[in-house]
Amino acid sequence: MKRDLAKINTKYLLLTVLIFLRVIFIYYATKYEPTYLKKDSNHYLILSESIRNYFFNDELTDYWMPTTRTMGYPILLSLLGNIVNIENYLYINLIVDLISSVILFKIIGQLTENKFIQYLGLLLFLMNPNVLISSSQIMTESLSLLFFLLSFRYLFKGDTRSILIAGISIGIFSFIKPMGHVLLLLAIFVGGYWFRFRLKKILLLSCIPVVCMLGASYNNYLQYESFFYSTSSYFHIQWFNGASSALCNKLDFDQLEVVEPGYVFDEWKKTLDNETLSTSGLFIDELKESSSDGLFKNIRCKFISVSHSIVWNFFGVRSANWSETYLSSSFVKSVIYYSYFYVLLSASSLLYFIFRERRPSLYPIIFLIVAYTLITSITLPYGNARTRVLIEPFNVIITSCLLYEISFKKREVNEEH
Repeated sequence: MKRDLAKINTKYLLLTVLIFLRVIFIYYATKYEPTYLKKDSNHYLILSESIRNYFFNDELTDYWMPTTRTMGYPILLSLLGNIVNIENYLYINLIVDLISSVILFKIIGQLTENKFIQYLGLLLFLMNPNVLISSSQIMTESLSLLFFLLSFRYLFKGDTRSILIAGISIGIFSFIKPMGHVLLLLAIFVGGYWFRFRLKKILLLSCIPVVCMLGASYNNYLQYESFFYSTSSYFHIQWFNGASSALCNKLDFDQLEVVEPGYVFDEWKKTLDNETLSTSGLFIDELKESSSDGLFKNIRCKFISVSHSIVWNFFGVRSANWSETYLSSSFVKSVIYYSYFYVLLSASSLLYFIFRERRPSLYPIIFLIVAYTLITSITLPYGNARTRVLIEPFNVIITSCLLYEISFKKREVNEEH
């Protein structure tokens, strides 16, 4: 009894320490603008300053930025702007991450029915450096991670009420991040293939996300005379095509065409006439055409691009972001080394359950990790570890199961014999 009590106390003590350290880190991050404000952060803040101008205005002239950013996050920032200072927005990320950790705890319980793995997963999530550095930035990652995770929490339950809640979560996600259609397709595949959802359940899952995305598309049609959900996909596919073409000419991943999406975009704009540049509908239609042009060319170079991006997306760490935290260089190096260890542990766990230990209950999780990594590797030719934030909780589930597998489970088997 005393031993069990000691274990419980140790778990709660570790959790308390990790949460306390997280609060300290967020407080520290609020003191340094280069830490919490990035290029994308500034874009969202600009949009939040005038929601009616950027999202509900048929006469918008500065039209490009709202086409790549969905309206949910700017609306939230606009509401927060009436209450707190900009730097204190980070405390929303802190609260959201703690809620996400509770949801992760429940998902692991659904999948494993093992309290030890649940607590282990909770600890690993709170120790995840990729999620932590995202919390220190005014970006969509923490909030979108919450709804990404929430959608699958209820999808795994499978009853009618839960499926409806999963659909609502995906719908909200689609207002925060322009990947709502990707999340919906992943959810439909998981629900239809692994949980044998009939057409009625798939329609129930899809109806709210589709309405949300159509609503955003209708707003865009009013503003830009062109029907689309977000130009982000066109923008990234254009970059993907441009990067692949550049790699065919010269296999160098440091080329601007490969590293910088804005370079491909700006070079393409130079080919357009003034009327197209100044007319939003014409401009976006040209962008759509540009993204489809060359989509099936340079296939070999596209494969090279995707392979390189997969490595960066899955094995990369946020070293540049950590270097901008104003922490001591020795501490930052330690964090970066720890980040690589964490990433390698996650990757090893995934490979273990793919090639050695077949566990059907983890198949949907493995699919999510692999499919999402592949999709983001196509849309980001150079690769970026930041894209991995949304699937970090699922990496945690896989890693927790592996650590349990190689330690406590085998010990239990040995004790039985």
